[in-house]
Amino acid sequence: MEALSAGSALTGLRMIAEGFKWLWRSRQAPWSAVSLTATMQPHILPWYAVRFWCVPEKAYAIELLSARTIRPGGLPLRRANRDAMLEMRPDTEARILRDLPWTIPEKAPMPVAFERWLFVDLKSLNGDVQVDFELKAQLLDNRRSEMPVWVRTNSLKISGT
Repeated sequence: MEALSAGSALTGLRMIAEGFKWLWRSRQAPWSAVSLTATMQPHILPWYAVRFWCVPEKAYAIELLSARTIRPGGLPLRRANRDAMLEMRPDTEARILRDLPWTIPEKAPMPVAFERWLFVDLKSLNGDVQVDFELKAQLLDNRRSEMPVWVRTNSLKISGT
């Protein structure tokens, strides 16, 4: 059996390190794909209003297709009224909100901030609560690829209701 040269062993270690870097970045990607922020505030308890906000920074528009909670998972959601964004539409309760009419515009010389609202029911939770959302996004570039976008809300102290 031949002994490995130092050069081939170093190359093998570099390949392994690059594999780990790729794996790490792939797990981090949904957090950084679109720079959305989510701010949660009490609404009509046990419902909390969540404001999604960002300044467009991509050279193409991004359409947000659906929203759901991933941590804690499966929380009930409701849409906001289009006319009064801080008004809940009670007929829209679901675990996954599909067909969101949300489009983040492309970056412009005078950027216009993107802002949308939805509501989450936290009646089953206590203590310090943060909610992680997964939004399915379609990039409106030449590839039209779909990807998950993750965003975490601020932490709120919730007492059992």
